[in-house]
Amino acid sequence: MTMDATSTLTRQVLRQQSRAWLGTGAVSEELPGTQFRPAFKDIATGKTYLARYADGTPAPMHLLDGLPDELVVRRDTAGHAAAIKGSIVAGFVRCGRFYSREAVAAQLACSSEHHIGLQPDAPDRRQSHTNEVNKGAMQCLAGH
Repeated sequence: MTMDATSTLTRQVLRQQSRAWLGTGAVSEELPGTQFRPAFKDIATGKTYLARYADGTPAPMHLLDGLPDELVVRRDTAGHAAAIKGSIVAGFVRCGRFYSREAVAAQLACSSEHHIGLQPDAPDRRQSHTNEVNKGAMQCLAGH
């Protein structure tokens, strides 16, 4: 599931993504013990943000409230982050590298079936970014 760079990422979109990826390993609840931590990446800047609660402590799932104010484009009446920049994608960090949901699902499927590393995502508008992430992930996994 990809996002248009002009849209925003909302809690509802995160829930939809989790439902769409359920059963693939690419949701937080399916990753205990894998060293994948929920995170966000700004594809415009390349900066990665670990998922955190509003108080800054690490969160075991994707939450918008722990993201820096400069990423928030809309807050609800209680002051909680309701939408963030459209250049932000949800994924996971492992070995200091960001993985898209597609990359996590592919890596888990391939490693359980063939004991090999990360495989490329399906082509989309972020293919060059995905290839760079996957290349780094292969190096990280090969070193462990």
